[in-house]
Amino acid sequence: RLDSPRVFFFDRLSRGALMLAQKCAELGAAIVFEPPSVGNPILFREAWELADVVKYSHERLHDLPAELEASTGPWLQIETLGRDGLRYRLRVPGSRPRRWQHLDAVPAARLRDTAGAGDWCTAGLVHKLFPAGSRGLEAADDAAVRDALRYGQALAAWTCGFEGPRGGMYEVEKSQFEKDIAALLGESSRGKTDGGSRKASALNGTDWLCPSCEEPDRVRLRSAGTPT
Repeated sequence: RLDSPRVFFFDRLSRGALMLAQKCAELGAAIVFEPPSVGNPILFREAWELADVVKYSHERLHDLPAELEASTGPWLQIETLGRDGLRYRLRVPGSRPRRWQHLDAVPAARLRDTAGAGDWCTAGLVHKLFPAGSRGLEAADDAAVRDALRYGQALAAWTCGFEGPRGGMYEVEKSQFEKDIAALLGESSRGKTDGGSRKASALNGTDWLCPSCEEPDRVRLRSAGTPT
């Protein structure tokens, strides 16, 4: 019944999910796959070759099968690195992937809860790159991909200031949200020139991971970080 889907996202492998992804791809949708693990290697390879974007966490999936690197793979491959940001690479059709590019994390103005940060990063990327579905792949150059990833990282940093994965949605109006994201991106851009001191200062004053913890000394910020 979907005559013009723009994006098909899936994070769990099944034959049904792959059938839906294939059909949506035929209808012009961009396919985004976010696996928590390899799971079934046969289904995983099919998803890998079908997806336009594959995004995964280094903590959960740092040992991709070597043969995937030589196969037809996603247009954009993203590996999130926790507090160290993320790395990504693009693949030109018919060739091997380009070299990995690294993006530092966008510092969170305050850190209350990291739940859902990875999902916000993905949502920001999708919002920026695929408003017109898979046609976004043709129009996006290196700068557009980098800007979209940076926007997603800003969303991830922003949501860390609220409890729960959707806390900010219930507390902040859209106009304020847009101002907050612009401020985070501005701070991130300026921080590139000061050797990382701005990143450290942005986290000062946010000493605890859990805002409800009565004994915060047990949960120091050094053990946490902006997830993407």
